[in-house]
Parts: sequence; C-alpha cells; structure tokens
Amino acid sequence: MSSDSCKLSEEEIINSFKKQFATIKSHKDLWLPIGDDCAAFGATFSPTSEDSQGQDTSFVLTTDSLVEGVHFLKGTSTPFQVGYKSLAVNLSDIAAMGAKPLYVTLSLSLPTNLEQDWVEEFKKGFYSLAKKYEVSLIGGDTTRSIRDIFINVTAIGCQKKTLIKQRTTAKEKDFICVSREIGDSALGLNLLNNEKREGQAVNQLISRHCQPEPEVELGQWLAYQAPVHAMMDVSDGLYMDLKKMMSASSLSASIDAEKLPLSAEATEFSKDCEQAPWHWALSGGEDYALLFTVAEEAIQKFQDEYEKRWQRPLFVVGQVENSKKKQRQERVRIFLKEKEVVVDSSLFYQHFLDVKKSYNSNEA
Repeated sequence: MSSDSCKLSEEEIINSFKKQFATIKSHKDLWLPIGDDCAAFGATFSPTSEDSQGQDTSFVLTTDSLVEGVHFLKGTSTPFQVGYKSLAVNLSDIAAMGAKPLYVTLSLSLPTNLEQDWVEEFKKGFYSLAKKYEVSLIGGDTTRSIRDIFINVTAIGCQKKTLIKQRTTAKEKDFICVSREIGDSALGLNLLNNEKREGQAVNQLISRHCQPEPEVELGQWLAYQAPVHAMMDVSDGLYMDLKKMMSASSLSASIDAEKLPLSAEATEFSKDCEQAPWHWALSGGEDYALLFTVAEEAIQKFQDEYEKRWQRPLFVVGQVENSKKKQRQERVRIFLKEKEVVVDSSLFYQHFLDVKKSYNSNEA
C-alpha cells in the first residue's frame, strides 16, 4: 500500500466508490443512489397525517461529519453552536430534496479529557434544532478518540416520490435562483481565523458560520412548485455547487456577478479583503442556502408567489445554457458588467485538495 497522501478531489473519491459499488445489484426500492444531496428509496410511510395513502412516498437519507480542527475549533465555536450546526448541515440536505425531516442518528468520538459541560452544551444545541422541526433521535454510537472530537449525523426524511427535487433535472433556459444571501459564512470564518473585531456586524457574520439555519420549511414548499426543476443546497460555495448541478444535468450555466446576493455585513467587511465582494458569494462554502432552477416561462409568476409567501426577495443570479464543448468543460461562466470573468478555480474550496479555508489544525 502506498504511503503517499491522497490527492483525489471529493468528487473523484465519491465516483470511485460509486463505480466500485455499481457491481452490486441495488435493492428494487432504491431509485436515487449516490450522487445527489440524499439517496432516496421507496417507503410506505406517509409524510403528512392527511395523506393516508403513502403509496407514492420515498425516504431520503443523508449523512455528514464534523471534525474538530477541520470544521470547528473549541476555542472559536461554542459547544451549543457545534451541536446545532452538526444537525443543521444534515437537515439542509433533506431540505435540498424538498423533503420533511423525520429521524436522525448521532455518533460521537470524544477524547477522554473532554469536559462534561462541553457535552451537555453540545446536546442542548443539537436538541434545540431537532425540537424546532420535531426530528427524533433514534440511535447512534459513542466511542473514545485519541485527541479530537468527531461527529457524524445521519438524517432521514420523506416526501412523495414525484415531488422530490434532484440536481440532475435542470433544463435549458431555466433561471438560476438562490434563496438568501451567500458568502456570510466564509467571511465569518475569515474573521475567526484572523483577529476578531467587535460589533454586531462581526457577530452576525460569525454566527452565520458557526450556527447556520437550514431552509427546511422553504425546501418543502419548493417541492410542490412545478416550475422548480432542480435543487441542491449551497455547502461548498455557489460556483462549485452549481458546477455539480450542471454536470449532473449535462448542461452549463452563466452567472451575473452583480446579481449575487450579499448581506450588508458582507459588503462592508469584504472591503478590507483582497477579493471582491462577489468572490465571497461564489467561493464561500457552508451558507446552506437553497440553489434551484425555475422554468423560464414561469419565472415572473413564481417570483411573485415566492415573495408573497416568504416575505423576502428571490435572488435570480443566472441562467442555464445548452452545453457547447467549451462550456461543457467549464460548466459555469461568470460575467461582470457583461464581460466574462476568468475564474481561478484554485481559489474555490475543494475537500482534500484545498485546506486554506479549514481551521489551522495546530490551534486545535
């Protein structure tokens, strides 16, 4: 066995497992395997008490891990925030499918010198979000780690099979939409990794990184909107996640950088950084907004209904294009003031290949 460090991207690792396990015959009820925010398989459970049929219902399942020194530091995130976030990232995947979260499992690897108070506060944060959406904890595991905290959560939700949204179903000329401001989490992490500044704006940006809110209710509403074709959450940054959606849909996309939604706090603090404000919106991960495409002919009516129902703006940031050879290689093109911007993909976060946005492990 080679001792060389892993140089595969996250996508390459996932695809290698996908290819290997494709040789095993899947159970007949598994209709959406590896490759989306969740897997989906048949069920006889009804997502609502009003729907007693349950014949067209599927479970969706997702799992995520948080590792101390990679996703959080004890010195910069409270245990309450870590507990909250460890569930939030999983519920965001459920929301991205348009499903209702039902159950979670929680596995913890904890060092022996960890304070009991830390565990208690972690539990409170995890419970706080679970209570909000009536998600039941149904199992898990605990074990000892040599040094760092390792957290793994698996979440299960359900939705009618015909309503589950996928990243593979974008259509040419669809408008690309984002549910809320993006880039705040990356700026919050930037503030944590550098000297903190005081003030409400700083605290808001840090909070959006340490304690993100999943779009659970919005995701379920979008499931029932026929003009919404494809959907996923923004966890690795808009640019990288949109590339995944376009690749899965065999299409390309163009983004208008001037239309990217930025909060007032992000606009203010990005002035002190080397990158332009829109760079944070494109590259910043862990926003957990919803990214979805809407049929071109329905966009105006949909936007009116969306803004009336949710009392907030719909951010239309670009459009899906037919894949020409050059576009297919790029998948996503960025325009600023109608001129195409050359994107340095090395600035965008990729698991295993890019650790610059992770915490400094020496501080763990």
